Amino acid sequence: MFQRIQSSSVQATSCIGLMITILFMMHHTTLAIQTELHSGKSVCFTEDLPANTPVTITYSPPPTVALSTLVVRDPFGSVLLEERDFTSHQPHKTYFTTKGDVSGQYELCILPTQFTKDHVYKQPVFAQITIDADRYHLEKDQPTTRDQVEKLDGLLQDVRNKIDRISMEQYYFKEREERFRHTTDSTHERCWWLGVCKFSLLVGVTFWQMTNLRSFFKKKKLI
Repeated sequence: MFQRIQSSSVQATSCIGLMITILFMMHHTTLAIQTELHSGKSVCFTEDLPANTPVTITYSPPPTVALSTLVVRDPFGSVLLEERDFTSHQPHKTYFTTKGDVSGQYELCILPTQFTKDHVYKQPVFAQITIDADRYHLEKDQPTTRDQVEKLDGLLQDVRNKIDRISMEQYYFKEREERFRHTTDSTHERCWWLGVCKFSLLVGVTFWQMTNLRSFFKKKKLI
């Protein structure tokens, strides 16, 4: 009976340990890559990473590699991290966080810039690169679905309000432009008719004066 209880306890402990290991693996995604290095040639590979995720890169080259350069680019090709000519005699760890609004294929490039004297030319050299992405950090900081929907709804409402305000401003400017155009056309028309009236009045007054002068000269018998 005691042996059965002890065996059950051991099985339960093993199950709990297995569950903890599985949960840890779900929260932390670790990728180990072994790649061949060549002098003066970059080795690049991509990793699909979510946004706003802490990432740890461990670079373990062989002893014959003296200096190396590491470059990390986001999915748009912008340089997110660059470490030039760091010593490679021991495993080198680098930490960075993916952008808060950019998820996708991040590119990691390794370039050995200097080898030691013990390096044999054209001899294959292999290095191990480990990428550890802390996805639990993203899940912990992510808002709930309801919060996301409410946030998106608020953003959409703000956009609608801005569109309505812009439409009202455009309508107001259009109406004001129409009023200005009408006022300008009316002013031009009035000026034209005023000019016509002045010209007609001037012609009439001139004709009247000429007629009176002619009559005056006839009476005086000057004509």
